[in-house]
Parts: sequence; structure tokens; C-alpha cells
Amino acid sequence: MVDTPSVRYAQSGDIDIAYHVVGEGSPDLVFVMGAITHLSLLWEEPSYRRFCERLASFSRLIQFDKRGMGLSDRVRAATLEERMDDVRAVMDAAGSDRAALIGVSEGGPMSMLFAATYPERTAGLILCGAEVKEETTDDWPWGEATREEFEEWIAGLPQRWGTGVTIEWVLPSRKDDERLRQWFGRMLTEAASPRAAEAFMRMAFEIDVRAVVPSVNVPTLIVHTTGDRVCHVENARWLAEQIPTARYVEQPGVDHVPWGQNSEQILGEIQEFLTGTREAAEPERVLATVLFTDIVGSTTGPRSSETGAGGSCWSSITTESGASSPAIAVARSTPQATASSPASTARRARSAARPRPGTQSGSSGSSSAVASTPASARSSTGGSAGSPSTSVRGSRPRPAPATSSSHRPSAIS
Repeated sequence: MVDTPSVRYAQSGDIDIAYHVVGEGSPDLVFVMGAITHLSLLWEEPSYRRFCERLASFSRLIQFDKRGMGLSDRVRAATLEERMDDVRAVMDAAGSDRAALIGVSEGGPMSMLFAATYPERTAGLILCGAEVKEETTDDWPWGEATREEFEEWIAGLPQRWGTGVTIEWVLPSRKDDERLRQWFGRMLTEAASPRAAEAFMRMAFEIDVRAVVPSVNVPTLIVHTTGDRVCHVENARWLAEQIPTARYVEQPGVDHVPWGQNSEQILGEIQEFLTGTREAAEPERVLATVLFTDIVGSTTGPRSSETGAGGSCWSSITTESGASSPAIAVARSTPQATASSPASTARRARSAARPRPGTQSGSSGSSSAVASTPASARSSTGGSAGSPSTSVRGSRPRPAPATSSSHRPSAIS
């Protein structure tokens, strides 16, 4: 069994919200997950646990189960505003006056609403695969589904629930990992029933935070993969344009959650955003033993005229090095990606203007151009897992670090 952090409970009105705290660093970091969660079962997955432990190495990480699921009270699906206030209750219970929030997927809108409502308690905002609006409409072509597609999906939910098939959208880079698929299915069934999951999904499908985003005025980091199969990358590009304090990092890949194929790069971005420092990865060191065997007579004796050159060279080496044993320890360092790698420092520039559907300042011409984008074109835009580069867009250029670790002022200091 994996040792899990001790679970505590915060009271939000008459609802108990389960949470735990990992790490003792600074700043406080509240992890607002998307979809269905279960604190204890999530911790059993090694890739998720490693991601959280890395976050906790440079912060005090606060995680919780949203009301209605996991270890929190199994109550009706709440509104976005009610669940946003659960974040405040958890922070109060954990003794956190001010924290940065990391919102993943559906947790993104909740985090944005909290930052807009409680800016004095929000040190910073990190959005990973964060959605803006789930429903695909004429004025928002980058949603997850049309209403008809959503209803069709919901109709088959009871049959799919617990099978782990969702891993093909959430972590497609590991879709053939049968162990992961089985774990994911078990986590879902223990976190919520199919009926409870449906109620939550119906609530989430109505989310639309386009009117909230302009009120977000805290330091913000946006990270998104170009081939995200759940939340279209244009959600992130739109957010990067609408939040003036945002820095946007676009990664190649297909995973929706941040502990997938790009976890190390994403962790580096988060650490630098929160602390101003991005640690270089430790080189891989392998200790090997080389055994030299000298066959009697091979380097001396009658055949010395043939082998003497080799024997003389080896003798000179062992004499100069002072080696008296045939066993030699060899250390090998394997280069790893560091903060100065091209992938992590490429193209620091503000994103070019894009169509802005649903914004007050967007022109009618721009909106109609975006709305007319066919579904087939939308599904193929935004790059793919094989995209050769990583682009980073932000409000200001970021110079490449000159040493093994970079340091600059923290975005939230």
C-alpha cells in the first residue's frame, strides 16, 4: 500500500470537504482538479504522485475533493459559485491566508472565478488544460461538444462508467497501459456513481467564464498542449489574449492532464513562475565495473614482438594512474534536458492577434469568421503530438538561462 497524506476536513456551510496538505514550502499552492477526483486513490498512481511531490518540493501543496465526490460529502452537484467557495473554506481550514491556485481542466473556471472574486487571497493563477466554455456553439467553436453530442455521450455513461475508457482522451499517450486503464476505472467508480457523475457533467457543461476572465488581474501562467483531445488549444490562446498578466506556454503533445508526457517541462514552468528558479534536472549516473583480464603470456614472453605494443601501453596507463587492481569504477553521466534546452526557451513572444468570439471588443467580422470554421477543421488545428517545437508566449520576453539553473524574480513576489 502507498502511504497517503493524512486527510482532514473543512466545513463549507453544512458540507464537509476532504483535503490534505503535502510539503512545507512557500508559497501555498491549492490544486483545483477537474472532473472526478478521489484524494486517496489518485495518490496510488505513481505518475500523479510524483507530479504532486515535485510541486510540494517548492510549495505547500493543498489538495481537496470537490463536494459530491471522493472523500467529501456525497451531496447534489453544486453550482460553480458554491464549489468556488469550497476553495475558500479549504484555505481557511488549512491556515492559508493567500495562495496560488493551479486549475486543471474544469478546475480552471473555478480557479479563475476565485481569482476574480478574491484577488487579495490569490497570489497567482496557473491554468493547465483549462476550459473556458464546454458547449460548442456558433460564437464558441472550441468547445468539447455540441449539445446533441453531449446528450449522446451521457446516454452511454452508465455502460462506460468504470471501464477506464476515458484514459484515451485524458492520457492518450498511455492509452495502451492496461494497468493505468484499470486503475482509472476503479478511481472513477469509487469517487462517484454514474448518476452523480452525470449530474456533475451536466453542471460543468453549462460553464461559460468568458464574462469572468476580464476581471482576472493576478499573475497568471497558462500551459496547454497543442493536441489536447479534451480541451481545444484555442481555449488557452483566447485566455492568453484576454488576461493581461498572463504568460502562455504551449507544449507539443496530446495529454490533457499535466502529469502526462510533458510533466517535467510543465513542472519547470510552474516552479519558475512561483519561485523565480528553475532547477536543472539531475544527470543520470551509472556506476559500472570494468574487469581487465591479462591472459598469461599475452603481453609478455616469446610473442612480445607481436603484443608488446599493447602490453607496453597498458603498463604505462596502470603505472601513471597508480592502479593496482583490475577492477576500475566508471561513472557515466547521461545529459538531461535543463532549463537552457531549446524546447524550454524557444520563441518568447506575445501571441499574435486571434479571433475573439464572445468578447466585447471583438468585431462582428472576426466573430463570424471563427464561427464558420467547420468541425473537421477545428479538430485538426492546433498541432499534434509530433509538433517539432515548443512555443512560449507571454507579456514579456524571457532570456535563456546561462547556467544549470535559472533565476529571475518570482511572478508572484
